[in-house]
Amino acid sequence: MHLRTDASKFAVGGVLYQVVDGVERPIAYNSRKMKSAELNYPTQQQEL
Repeated sequence: MHLRTDASKFAVGGVLYQVVDGVERPIAYNSRKMKSAELNYPTQQQEL
């Protein structure tokens, strides 16, 4: 299983997926708007 995350200026998101026969198969998606305090976090922390 793999987890891919991403963050923008206002939201964070991610996808949990597995690779089956060389094809990425998504298992779950999640995203949400960041809280006001989280907007000040460095990008590396936002994507954790």
